[in-house]
Amino acid sequence: MIDMTSLKAQDVLPHRGKMLLIDRIVESDFDTYAIVEHNSYPERFYFDGHFIGHPIVPGTLILEMMFQACGVLVRLKNLRNTGKMVQSSGVAVSAKSVYFLKEVDMDSTISIKATRKFSIMNFSTFYAVAKVGDEEVCKAELTIYTSHE
Repeated sequence: MIDMTSLKAQDVLPHRGKMLLIDRIVESDFDTYAIVEHNSYPERFYFDGHFIGHPIVPGTLILEMMFQACGVLVRLKNLRNTGKMVQSSGVAVSAKSVYFLKEVDMDSTISIKATRKFSIMNFSTFYAVAKVGDEEVCKAELTIYTSHE
């Protein structure tokens, strides 16, 4: 069994620096879903200019967080199946039915659940929902392509 408390986003995802937008991997069944979190603390780079006097998390970055949540699930499934972190690169292929439902302010915790709908060859499609508390802030159907290196 894999200890979820020892997994860090930087150990699972290839993203680094400011583009690693996942702060915590909260929960996963290593096959069909993963739940991750992002804290929108005031020092985040995107608050510098988005928007002056009314800082909110850019919707496109919430969408990127959702894609990263999908990547977490793909890599966790590989970890469960092989017992090691398989190095792979994932590419966003499509985003369908994207809905930005509510602005996200500073000092919010965004919880993202990515649920695998299906996989065909190296393509996987997910339904992803981002929430702050119990309120949905964004939802979409996302497809990624993953190549194993």
